[in-house]
Amino acid sequence: MRPLRLSLQAFGPYAGRHQIDFRAAIDSGLFGIYGPTGSGKSSIFSAMTFALFGEPAKSEQHATTVRSDHSDAGVMTEVELVFEIGGKQYRIVRRPEQMRPAQRGGGETKEAHKAWLFETTGMSLDDIGEENPGKILAEGKVQAVKDEVEKILGYGAAQFRQIVLLPQGKFETFLTAKTEDRLAILRDLFDVSLYKGLAESIKQEARAAEDKIKTERAVCQGRLEHEGFETGEALQDGITLAETANVELQEAMSLAKASFEAATKKFQDAAMTDKAYKEHLEATAEVERIAAQSEAIAGLERRLKSARVAQSLSDVDAAVVTARAQEKETADRAKVAQQARVESAEVAKQAADTLKQHQEKQPQIEDWSEHLRELRGHVKALQDSEASKVTLTTAQAAATAAREASAKAKAFHENLQAERTKLAQALETAQEAEATRAKYDRDTAVLREALTTAKAYENIATRLTAAREDAVVKKQKCKEAEAALARTETTFRALENELMRNHAQQLAGRLVDGEACPVCGSLEHPQPAKGTPEGKALEASVDKARTEFEAASKADNDARRDLEIAITRGQELRAEFDQLEKPARASAEIAAENETLARALKDLGPARDLAAMATALKEHDQKIAAALAQAEETRNVASQRETDLALARQQLDSALRSVPEDMRDAGKLAAATQSLEKDIATSRQAFETAQAEERKASEALATARANEAHALSNHEQAIARLKSSEEAFANRLAEHGLSAASFAGHKADIANIENFESDLKAHGEAKAVAAERLRKATDAIKDTDRPDIVALEVAKKNAEDALEEATKKSSDAAARLRQLKSLKESIAAELKRLDALEAKTGPLRELAEAFSGRLGPKVDLETFAVATMFDRVLEAANMRLGPMTQGRYRLARENDGRGGGRRGLGICVEDAHTGRQRATATLSGGETFIAALALALGLSEVVENERGSIRLDTIFIDEGFGSLDSENDAGTLEQVLQTLQNLVGRNRAVGLISHVPLVQQAIPNGFWITKTPSGSHIEERV
Repeated sequence: MRPLRLSLQAFGPYAGRHQIDFRAAIDSGLFGIYGPTGSGKSSIFSAMTFALFGEPAKSEQHATTVRSDHSDAGVMTEVELVFEIGGKQYRIVRRPEQMRPAQRGGGETKEAHKAWLFETTGMSLDDIGEENPGKILAEGKVQAVKDEVEKILGYGAAQFRQIVLLPQGKFETFLTAKTEDRLAILRDLFDVSLYKGLAESIKQEARAAEDKIKTERAVCQGRLEHEGFETGEALQDGITLAETANVELQEAMSLAKASFEAATKKFQDAAMTDKAYKEHLEATAEVERIAAQSEAIAGLERRLKSARVAQSLSDVDAAVVTARAQEKETADRAKVAQQARVESAEVAKQAADTLKQHQEKQPQIEDWSEHLRELRGHVKALQDSEASKVTLTTAQAAATAAREASAKAKAFHENLQAERTKLAQALETAQEAEATRAKYDRDTAVLREALTTAKAYENIATRLTAAREDAVVKKQKCKEAEAALARTETTFRALENELMRNHAQQLAGRLVDGEACPVCGSLEHPQPAKGTPEGKALEASVDKARTEFEAASKADNDARRDLEIAITRGQELRAEFDQLEKPARASAEIAAENETLARALKDLGPARDLAAMATALKEHDQKIAAALAQAEETRNVASQRETDLALARQQLDSALRSVPEDMRDAGKLAAATQSLEKDIATSRQAFETAQAEERKASEALATARANEAHALSNHEQAIARLKSSEEAFANRLAEHGLSAASFAGHKADIANIENFESDLKAHGEAKAVAAERLRKATDAIKDTDRPDIVALEVAKKNAEDALEEATKKSSDAAARLRQLKSLKESIAAELKRLDALEAKTGPLRELAEAFSGRLGPKVDLETFAVATMFDRVLEAANMRLGPMTQGRYRLARENDGRGGGRRGLGICVEDAHTGRQRATATLSGGETFIAALALALGLSEVVENERGSIRLDTIFIDEGFGSLDSENDAGTLEQVLQTLQNLVGRNRAVGLISHVPLVQQAIPNGFWITKTPSGSHIEERV
């Protein structure tokens, strides 16, 4: 990556917009960035890192802190970087999260982190800007821009800080890092994911094989224990006992079956005879029942006759009813008028009495005044008793609280007793559920193993079918590619020959007799080539045909390779399929049974902690004892508070003894006083009102008396009409020999005439049917005796129960025998298969242990692969470290390590002065800087050579030169600078950040940072 232009705005110490053009500095090879401490030299690196990855150069610094404190609020923090890599040019613009002035209403609003990435290949650097940004590659989403940048560069921010930008304070990190941290950086740079994936795949396969064997052996033992056997020998003994029991129970079942068939025959014969006797009894009872209804039927006939007579008298009866209604209506009206007259007389009397009372009330005013004085004395007594009332109120509150506390404690104790019963029941239920759960778990383990086997078989079968179909498709594609290759080759060869002829014609046109031919050297040209000059168009056609031919050739090779791969894969799957044994049941059937078992297990609910439940029950009993003691204590306190309340009441009664009970309320006394004063003031007004009411009541009484006389006259007329109607009705009754009472009785039956007629007809028909039924039943039991059907049925039921019991025992014994034999065969086959599988997977487990770094030197496969590349890094680093230390130091890989951590990427220093290795931590500050610089330069070179997609055209070094000597000493500044000059001369540019004067003198090209109170400024020096 080669930076071309960096623009900073409101970033770090830079207030306005500053631009750094790197082109001249990079062309010079080695350049510097100089300035006093705190001027913003390192901020340039931070801006470059932030532009690319959205992070400052220091990983611990948050991106939101990069904004300049010198900038105005309206100036947005922004960084722009234009860089080139691999022949292409890119522009990236990024703004961190920051606060800006709100567009409306004043105040501030938060601006989110934003980034844009453009391709500017072919564009002049001077033309690139907001008006001409380039082709957009990613924008808006910060992560999308970051991902695209890492894809272009081939590394991320962490690797950038180790191989491109060596930031201040972090320079020696890679040198002193542990194997684990160093591996995290190198694994992405050298892409050893293949080895990591291979090791993980082998590890997973080995673990899966080992877990499968352990699980399946545990399943076999669990199946034995589930059936009550500890070993296979015990299972064989159980099979022998089951065979003996099975023979004995089959013989017992045959005897029980013969007994049951004989008892059933006797019972069925007797049941037919017993049924005929039952029919005779029922028929006799029916005849007797109908005969017993004869008297009721005669009465029904008489009621029918009387109802028909009453029906003929309905007209005169209705006239009497109407007359009675009129008489009652007039009587009611007369009664109302009479009542109104009485009420008016009463109102008049009350009005007169009221007037008289008001007349007599005047002398009472003096009595009321005396009573008022008494009330005021009561008020004073109430005021004197307030202290006693306070004591009473306090005692009442205490007594109420004590009663409530006692009731609450009692209720709490009773609730605990009820909860105790529930806990005991829950514990019993949970114990039963856990026993069932254990059985379900064992059954589930068996089904899971069978399901795994079935799915593996079905999966291989499905993949084999797909592989066959894929081979057919690949074969067809291979034929098509072969045909296309033949077509394109024919076309290309024909055009190529035509082009040769065209070239010959062009040469022939330039031949001169006596001059040598440029092809064959002949001086004579007897038959020069002829044709038309179509060279350029023909060459384009040949080039196109060649491209098509080469593409067809590649497609043909690819198709052949794909076909070979498909055929090989099919053969491998076929071999794997042939080794598998077809399962007894399909996976779907096993899965359905397993699902049913899972639902049953789910219905049990979550597992319960029986020990915890038992402990909870015990603790609950302790709570009950404590609650009982608490209830007794609160009851005693409540009794004491009741005693205190009685004493407080007695004290208050003594204070209020002179005040009547109904006057012991201050509000009531005040109301009584106000009432007396009001009565005295309004007595005269009440007397005048009483006089007016007395006159009004007298007038209303006169009107009521007139209304009463009119109503009595109407009632007398209605009585006369009623008498006439009753006489006419009596004459008609006499004609039929009826009285009023007998008519009323017959009148009720008028509505039932049709029902009476229907019932009489039905009775006659039922009598005839019952007689015929009795005759047939008598004939059926002639010459027979009734059997004891109950005894025969009991005998049949006993025989049936005996047969059912014998059958069940025989069936259970046979099923048990089959189950045990099947279990024996299944477990034997399974153990044999597991022994073979364990022997087969042994090498796989050993390989997984080795790849995981748990054997030998404890270096896993991924670290081993990285270490191989790391050796090349150390070789490249030593090519720089040797000259810079006058041949004293070399870096070497330290394979041995301490503890159980990951090993293989440790670094030590070989000291030529002592002939021994030493830790990098023992180097001085300057020596550490030199070693870290050499390592960084070596890493950059190897990464670029190893991965062509990563270009490290420019690297930057921030500080560290101040720790170097400028005299003849190991690792002098002059030697370091000379090494950097040599590096620049070969393949890349190097930028140095330093405040050391000798560095500035040795490398004058670059940029100078000036620090001012209003912010820093950048000046280019070439």
